[in-house]
Amino acid sequence: KYIEKNYQNPKLSNAELAKKCNISEVYFRKVFSEVYKTTPKQFIVDIRINKAKQLLSDGFFKVGAVAEQCGFSNQYHFCRLFKKCFNQTFKEYLNAFRVQKAKAFIDLGISATLAAVSSKFGFTNQNHFSRMFKKHIGVLPSEYMNQKKEMK
Repeated sequence: KYIEKNYQNPKLSNAELAKKCNISEVYFRKVFSEVYKTTPKQFIVDIRINKAKQLLSDGFFKVGAVAEQCGFSNQYHFCRLFKKCFNQTFKEYLNAFRVQKAKAFIDLGISATLAAVSSKFGFTNQNHFSRMFKKHIGVLPSEYMNQKKEMK
């Protein structure tokens, strides 16, 4: 519980956790690993990375803001761990996430311009949005929108 409530503290460490439990750091790591089948450090990283995914789904799109909210001391460390966990960079994950959200929005059939959809889902450049949409969905967003209109 203490870890889950304090994961945002970039200085959260095995030493601090062991002190809270009134045991040695070595014994803390041993017991923790036996109970949770992972190291305390990895447990904290997993909580932080999962929180980062949650923040993305809540609309946090800036890497620095996400890293800070999740307790990473700097965004570069966060990005390295993110890539290690998901086999893709934060930016790649973010672009795929945004494209899927944009596709779901288009699927709702709400009338909107390509520029409006692009902007709504965090793309400041419409050409970049189109490239990312085609990469992940297989067609340009304008073509996808036209297909949806024809299906009505």
